[in-house]
Amino acid sequence: MRVLLANEPCSCREVFARAFRALRTHVEVFTVEPDALEGEPLRLRPDVACSHITPALRSDTYRSWRPNPGLETLLAFVDRNESNLEDHRDTGGRR
Repeated sequence: MRVLLANEPCSCREVFARAFRALRTHVEVFTVEPDALEGEPLRLRPDVACSHITPALRSDTYRSWRPNPGLETLLAFVDRNESNLEDHRDTGGRR
């Protein structure tokens, strides 16, 4: 699973990234500035993006809107979507 973090402020984004890398070692974590969100999703192809939703993200990632989510919320969201992705892959893309 690939997670793209573009949260503000930068210090929050970096703390979340470190926590993901420590607590979900199998997850690839990328951090970008929020204004880079239009180009990065196309290049990185994340499964989950944690920030505001842009048109590029809207079509490529699982999403949920929760203003100012904490780490526990982000981890739960990633875990839930990782399970959904595995189910989706197991059924050959059929729901």
